[in-house]
Amino acid sequence: RRLRFPHDLTILRSSANSLFSSVGQTISMSADVRWTHEFFPYWINNLLPTEIGRALDVCCGRGPAGALLKVYRDCYVEGIEAWEPSASFARTFYDRVHVGEALKTIAEIPDKSFDVVTMFDAIEHFERENAFKMLRHLERVGRTVYISSVNWFYQQPEFEGNPYQQHRCLITSLEMTERGYQVVGWGPFVERYGPFFRHFLRHFASGWLAWKNNPVTR
Repeated sequence: RRLRFPHDLTILRSSANSLFSSVGQTISMSADVRWTHEFFPYWINNLLPTEIGRALDVCCGRGPAGALLKVYRDCYVEGIEAWEPSASFARTFYDRVHVGEALKTIAEIPDKSFDVVTMFDAIEHFERENAFKMLRHLERVGRTVYISSVNWFYQQPEFEGNPYQQHRCLITSLEMTERGYQVVGWGPFVERYGPFFRHFLRHFASGWLAWKNNPVTR
């Protein structure tokens, strides 16, 4: 029989199951999702191709991923960002930033236009139906896709005036593996027990990083 782990932090923290409640206390509910940046060295050193021609960063925010792509791969980088203040900052690093709704913008991009497509800490800001539409577009336009998100649903309102920061859905690491992605877990719970557990605790971690090479749109 399969153990079903509750992926809502409110339920998790109040659970009578000591394991569940312990995990819930370990995971931060803060809107400042600092764990997202922790996987960047792992991503660059272990997953990212050494030669990249064109990269697309979807929901790029202020541009940390694009800046790293520029520094460590010296490639052409485009971004998509709906929030103009963030897009304005990202233009410092990117060759081009499209300002507008991400789904509408990416729908106009031809198939396999980019060697690498990234979407970090953003899929949870879409309604669930639109989140899966976005996944299909990422797989359609990219030859290699990298995505990260939270593994637990919690309410997050507008953040720093940005209405697009609201949490609207949850896509779990298990759903990504079922979709054919390779996944590692990330966050304080995983780091507490050491990097060795990135794979073994990926479905219990506060966040996940997933990737797929040569994806076929599903």
